[in-house]
Amino acid sequence: MTPISNIAERSAHIASAIAIAATGDAMSSKMIAAEYADFHWESRFNERALGPYDSLDEEDGELDRVAIIGWLANRWFVATCLVDGNGCPHHVDHLQRFESAWDAEGAFACIH
Repeated sequence: MTPISNIAERSAHIASAIAIAATGDAMSSKMIAAEYADFHWESRFNERALGPYDSLDEEDGELDRVAIIGWLANRWFVATCLVDGNGCPHHVDHLQRFESAWDAEGAFACIH
């Protein structure tokens, strides 16, 4: 698990990148798109294993489904990530954003 101080730093960095991207900077937009899964994975506070991911594409390798909850760009989020055996995220799915921790925790508890 990433230490909270690193999460706060990363979240601030990501928030500034998103603000720059909102101005239309093409490079920032590409960076955010390319590292979308990494940003959410690194901003998580908690995670819960959901089991293996069954892919029809053999090139994906073995991936696990992991539910995450975190704080990014001044909002709570809950999502499902596909993560390899080294703990590297490959994809974020079912992303939901929330204003309150209470709502995010409720959604996190329901992911299966």
